[in-house]
Amino acid sequence: MEVWALEGFGVAHILQEMLTYKSDHIRARQEVLGATIIGGRVSNPEDAPESFRLLVRELRSLALELNHFLLKKKTRNFVNNAGWNLLILGYEDIKWDTSNSHVQFGLRNCHPIQSDWGAPGSDMPIAKKPTFLRLRGLFEYEIQSRKYSIPLFFTTQGFEAFRNREISTGAGAIREQLADSDLRIITGNSLVEWKELGEEGSTGNEWEDRKIRRRKDFLVRRMELAKHFIRTNVEPEWMVLCLLPVLPPELRPIIQIDGGKLMSSDINELYRRVIYRNNTLTDLLATSRSTPGELVMCQEKLVQEAVDTLLDNGIRGQPMRDGHNKVYKSFSDVIEGKEGRFRETLLGKRVDYSGRSVIVVGPSLSLHQCGLPREIAIELFQTFVIRGLIRQHVASNIGIAKSKIREKEPIVWEILQEVMRGHPVLLNRAPTLHRLGIQAFQPFLVEGRAICLHPLVCKGFNADFDGDQMAVHVPLSLEAQAEARLLMFSHMNLLSPAIGDPISIEIEERKFSNH
Repeated sequence: MEVWALEGFGVAHILQEMLTYKSDHIRARQEVLGATIIGGRVSNPEDAPESFRLLVRELRSLALELNHFLLKKKTRNFVNNAGWNLLILGYEDIKWDTSNSHVQFGLRNCHPIQSDWGAPGSDMPIAKKPTFLRLRGLFEYEIQSRKYSIPLFFTTQGFEAFRNREISTGAGAIREQLADSDLRIITGNSLVEWKELGEEGSTGNEWEDRKIRRRKDFLVRRMELAKHFIRTNVEPEWMVLCLLPVLPPELRPIIQIDGGKLMSSDINELYRRVIYRNNTLTDLLATSRSTPGELVMCQEKLVQEAVDTLLDNGIRGQPMRDGHNKVYKSFSDVIEGKEGRFRETLLGKRVDYSGRSVIVVGPSLSLHQCGLPREIAIELFQTFVIRGLIRQHVASNIGIAKSKIREKEPIVWEILQEVMRGHPVLLNRAPTLHRLGIQAFQPFLVEGRAICLHPLVCKGFNADFDGDQMAVHVPLSLEAQAEARLLMFSHMNLLSPAIGDPISIEIEERKFSNH
């Protein structure tokens, strides 16, 4: 979508229009329609559109939260520059009998957390995943045979360390390790080590220098991660789930189809597997005296796999499938990808006050002008024309004004030309690969059904006149119109934003026609 190009221009109001009251913000759409016809100011909506609300609810089901913040620095925009932080939520809704690592943070096993926080020297993996042992509080009682066998396995210092530790496995061990971490101490120690490595300089050994560079990069990453947790007031142990949020029922519906059969969302089946395995683990823990420890560990692993599948199916290798060999759609599948919540629902939404048509050459146009067909222009500027008809007392209400527009009376075209004279429009050719894929133009009425365009602006759009189509958008608020006129007009974007070379050059068709 053109969202990234608009961000490149820094046109915050135009971007806000397309993502809110020109798309799926129901209440704001009604307010904007009334303000446009009456002639009032188009105000910015205070709440979020429906698609954003849906995304927030789905992220909360992943134990994630979006936090809004303002950047206290001057930008080229006319509004305060804002941003969003993706934070980890607390626990709610389902209580677990075991801790489960969060697949969204690389905690499927213990090695990623080791690479992020540094490996404590006393922690050692002694079995295949998911086991990562921490030894504490074993052999507190005196047994004569073990007393004599201890020197065969431990040094004196090693045995004392062994006695003062307890056994902890899986995500529980990770959570305890994260809970015991002091982020400020970690940041300080990492900074000291980074400075020491910087003072050493080159060793003359290429392999050693490479190891030092990798270590310094690791320390920088660890400091940035620790500072992010401190800045956002997020505890590191929240990366391990003890409680799992549940998606609201209306977002994972069960629909009755013909024949009385029920069609359920894949999320429901994945939730069912999680609950079933967790209940089995509860029963095993209730009879822990007679249950072998290996069986409990195996069931904990099954619960972990069920949670991983719910959050990201296929993260462990082969994805889970239904009886028809169809892959279950997990939360990550709903959000990511071309058909996910971000790219299709949030960034790829359809907007009002827009149209589409084929482009043709406009020989008499200036570089900053475009020709709009009458059929498209009257639809795009209909609310402004209605306002003009009512103000000039040609029509007494909206209904009469619409009837005059349908009848295409001469006064309608006069008012339309007057409205378009000071109102820029945006032309966009998909795919919008860079910033110049969407630019602003001064529209003029033309005959026919094709959009007329100056040939020298085609290079920025990567367009030619062999049937290419372009979309046209109308900025509504005064701020959006000012952004389009000051930042996006085609005659103000003559150089390539990537390399600085001229972008408004003759295309091959025009060169051929000159000869």
